[in-house]
Amino acid sequence: MHEFIIIEHGQCCTCLILNKQRKLNQNRQLYRNMVIKTKSIYEPSEENDDGIRVLITRFYPRGIKKNKFDCWIRELSPSGDSLNNYRQGKYNWEEFKIAFLSEMRNNRASLERIHALNVQNQSTVITLLCYEREGEHCHRQIVRDTIEKPQIL
Repeated sequence: MHEFIIIEHGQCCTCLILNKQRKLNQNRQLYRNMVIKTKSIYEPSEENDDGIRVLITRFYPRGIKKNKFDCWIRELSPSGDSLNNYRQGKYNWEEFKIAFLSEMRNNRASLERIHALNVQNQSTVITLLCYEREGEHCHRQIVRDTIEKPQIL
């Protein structure tokens, strides 16, 4: 088994992730096709279908208890500047995507998290979470694509 290296508040999430994975595997057979889902943190969780729930926001979402996700990875969220440029119309979706990919490519912690999630996804379903209720144009899709194909970075 590969070590899961995601760090939050100076603590390793390895034990939390592995314990949740064992519980999921006990409750149902191993997933045949590992997928990466994307959801709003405000949507209800599907205990046996969401796998490992990973919050990928820069700031903690209001009104959300810590039991709504398993791990919080700030390094997989866009910078405030990129997000503001997109929301204000200074970047279209493609420009935002290029800027965000560049930010992740130039951030060692982001690269490590992408690699760790890619390894974890070989045996576990992962659900990426952020604030956005609509997922059509959301950084979750960009992160999902980079986890599935890290060579994008």
